[in-house]
Amino acid sequence: MKGMANADDLTLIPADSEIVMGLNFAQLQKSSLWKKFVEPQMMKGDIQAKFAEFKDKCGFDPMASVQSISLGMKNVGNKAGGSPDGVVVIHGPDKAKTVACLTKMKAEIEKDGTKMTEAGGIYTMEKDGKSAALTHVNDNTMVMVVGANGNANGVKAATVEDLCRVDGISRRLAEE
Repeated sequence: MKGMANADDLTLIPADSEIVMGLNFAQLQKSSLWKKFVEPQMMKGDIQAKFAEFKDKCGFDPMASVQSISLGMKNVGNKAGGSPDGVVVIHGPDKAKTVACLTKMKAEIEKDGTKMTEAGGIYTMEKDGKSAALTHVNDNTMVMVVGANGNANGVKAATVEDLCRVDGISRRLAEE
């Protein structure tokens, strides 16, 4: 699939989102607020060791690879105890490295009871009745769906409109 600009992220985010947010993660990491508030938290406990282990096992730094994040969420203030639902668009992580990492780390991911499956390039993680699913829509853009639609069908539904627009196919034709 052809590359997408961040403006295209809105085509992936549900129209009924209650919260829509975009972060230029690369720029944010250079800010004085990040250095004052976030970096000190990342130095606590075993966070640094976990990042180092991830880099060693997967061959890339997840913090350095993420360039921007856009998200649309609903049911955020769900008082009934339900989980938020939504779509997260992450620009930056290299598809080949991410896929290799997920494959390599499957056993590690599943140690805590998480079930991870892959089908057709969509990775689904489920644990304790909560789920998330993700796929790459190009070489450096990942789309993750969380909550009730955090499954392969949810990812397909979130990405089909964008696929049709980028490939020049009308949505009506794609649905037939």
